[in-house]
Amino acid sequence: MKKLVIATMLATVGLMASATEVGVSGIHDITANKDGVRVTASVGSVAGFTPQLSVSRVDTAYTRYAVGTQYAITKVGPVALSANVAGVYQDTIGGTTGYGATAGLKATVALNKGVDLVAGVERFAGQDRINASNGTVTSVGLNVKF
Repeated sequence: MKKLVIATMLATVGLMASATEVGVSGIHDITANKDGVRVTASVGSVAGFTPQLSVSRVDTAYTRYAVGTQYAITKVGPVALSANVAGVYQDTIGGTTGYGATAGLKATVALNKGVDLVAGVERFAGQDRINASNGTVTSVGLNVKF
C-alpha cells in the first residue's frame, strides 16, 4: 500500500510539473461534517476527456489520492459543466485504508484568461472497511491555467 501511495504522490508531482492546470479547492465532507483542502493537477484534454490527479485531505478524517478524468458536457453562457469520475485510494486517520470511486459534477466560470472559479459536488463509495466515509463532498476553488 505504501508503494502505491508513494507512486501516486510522485506521479502527482510529475504531473504538476507538466500540468496545464492546477487547482486548489476548499472541500466540505457532508457525511463527516468536516472541512478540508484538495489539490488537483490536469493535463491537456483529448476528445473532451481531461486526465486528473488529486489529493484531498480532511483533517481528523482521511486523505484521498485520486486518479480520474473529467468530461466536458456543455457550456451554458459563461458556465462550463463537466462530469468527473475517479478511482480513489483512501488512508483514514487511525490506519484503515481502502479503495473506492467517486463520481460528480463540476461547474467552471472563467474569471480571466488564466484563472477559473470552480464549484463541484461528488459522491464517494468505498470498500466495506472504509464505507463509513461513503457520502457526498462539495468543493469550491480556483484553477490556474498554464
